Amino acid sequence: MNEICRSHMLWILYQDSDEYILAVVCGTVGIFETVVKLTTVEVKSYCVQGELFINELASKIRSNPFIYTDRSIKNLKEFSE
Repeated sequence: MNEICRSHMLWILYQDSDEYILAVVCGTVGIFETVVKLTTVEVKSYCVQGELFINELASKIRSNPFIYTDRSIKNLKEFSE
């Protein structure tokens, strides 16, 4: 898995073969990370809009991370093995 780009202390975008994984820092009092695999539509949007799209998606995830629970990757290391 390779790191593609990042926004310091906000998010990191990884690529593993043809899959893209976004790790987003969330929380206010307690800080935690929400990690999701991008959908096909999200990957296409990233390819067109670049980091602007990732910033917007990360903001949506940060605003309500629990909406993304069903897409959440619990252990990033296990995903890349």
